[in-house]
Amino acid sequence: MSLPFAEFAVTELSVSGWSVPMQAVDPAALTDAPRTVRAGVSFASTIVFGGATLYWFGGTLDEAVTASTESPLLSLLYGVLAYGFAFFAVGYTYSQLARIGAASPLFSSVLVAALAVFVLSLTGYGFAVVGAWAGEAFGLSSPWPGLVGAATLGAAVWLLAPFAVGLVCWVVLAAWGLGGPTRRWVHESEARPNAE
Repeated sequence: MSLPFAEFAVTELSVSGWSVPMQAVDPAALTDAPRTVRAGVSFASTIVFGGATLYWFGGTLDEAVTASTESPLLSLLYGVLAYGFAFFAVGYTYSQLARIGAASPLFSSVLVAALAVFVLSLTGYGFAVVGAWAGEAFGLSSPWPGLVGAATLGAAVWLLAPFAVGLVCWVVLAAWGLGGPTRRWVHESEARPNAE
């Protein structure tokens, strides 16, 4: 299975006579992977990165759950915008470095790996918030079972749905959990009327 955009991937960029490799990872490696592999990677990465979130930021998850449940649609919007900004920032950095000729194949691979870790960290945080919310909803005292449930749901979507549907559902789940804290962070510095 391949997506149309995967067939038209740019393989190199020529700027002022310098040739820079542009494609460090073939998109078909992800789109053509068996569903079981995508589901397993989804589950494992959600547990690892969501677990890291619970370990390091577990005390702030209640506030994140509150922020995401205050306005679910705005949380979803801000979460998608956070993903978009992450891709834009890394892509812009890469294009600027390629423009000056600083992007080697090794550097391209490192940049793609850094983007993957960054996106998976955002996703892990989003799933940790969704898991904490599910844990609260079911009256669980620990957010860990909720994270496992959210990871299982994310993996099930990759296993049962076509690639595009799985990607959209996985991003929507994570974006909802990520969006509430992002919205609060963006608007934190807004002027507020004095409570006098």
